[in-house]
Amino acid sequence: MYPPNGVGPDTELIMMMEWEVLSKNPKVTFDDIAELDDAKWILQEAVILPLLMPEYFQGLRWPWKGCCLFGPPGTGKTLLAKAIATLGKTTFFSVSASSLASKFRGESEKMVWILFEMAWFYAPSTIFIDEIDSLCNWWGENQECESSKKMKTEMFI
Repeated sequence: MYPPNGVGPDTELIMMMEWEVLSKNPKVTFDDIAELDDAKWILQEAVILPLLMPEYFQGLRWPWKGCCLFGPPGTGKTLLAKAIATLGKTTFFSVSASSLASKFRGESEKMVWILFEMAWFYAPSTIFIDEIDSLCNWWGENQECESSKKMKTEMFI
């Protein structure tokens, strides 16, 4: 494992991912988001509290590993994720399906791996994968190609 500082065998992919998906400080707060009070409260409990009070989440109290925000376009999912990154002082990765898709064999899996390596390097990190359903459809569908299966496997790993 090498640090994603642009040095290594995948320099171009690392630089492309840093340019396309990385945001150090999105500068969005929960006050910038109208309504969605229940979602804000749950996200603060699930994500912000473990970051601000790590000593409380030890022993049997483990923080959540992730959150799935769903709804039609325009309902504030991206803004909520940006607010979490701002309040938690984490590095924000905003990933879309087009950022991870590639026509070259093995390139999509490599980009997923690089994304999570970069998140580890810039930790603490918030990764927001927009429209994940277009990347990871039902497991084992007949029309699914081999590269889609490999990328999905890399995501789960």
